[in-house]
Amino acid sequence: MTGLGTHTRGGTSSGPRGVDPARAGDLRRRRRAELADHLLERAAWLPDADRQLIDAVYRRGQTAVELGALLGLPARSVRRRVKRLVERLLAPRTAFVATRRDQWPRTRRIVAARVVLRGQSMRAVARELGISLHAVRRQVDAIQNQFEGAETEWRHAKQAR
Repeated sequence: MTGLGTHTRGGTSSGPRGVDPARAGDLRRRRRAELADHLLERAAWLPDADRQLIDAVYRRGQTAVELGALLGLPARSVRRRVKRLVERLLAPRTAFVATRRDQWPRTRRIVAARVVLRGQSMRAVARELGISLHAVRRQVDAIQNQFEGAETEWRHAKQAR
């Protein structure tokens, strides 16, 4: 029987999955600290304003309310923006683009940086670059195909071990 830590295979009264409740808080803090370090490393891929926001939240520990007051935005908007940035930073495709983009042709590199790393819309990128939306979409499709190919290779290599 599994419950909320009342019965385990070993017969002891520990937390979920055999975690000692006294140590659970430490484990959560360590995981949070590891996540924060990971996000701060990856924040180097972001534009300055976004990088500063991630730094304020995850290095300096500022709250959305504090940042909202500084930026003149509602705290809810700050939370939403941070959430989107975190999702983008943790996405495998973002890491793929950040580590591979220097190998790509100029247009693909610029489109990748703006669409994947900065989170701009394809339409906005097309306007900024003075190229068609179709051309931007082709570049994004090529990036996605390369990402999927690399992901498949990684899975096959992992299974071969």
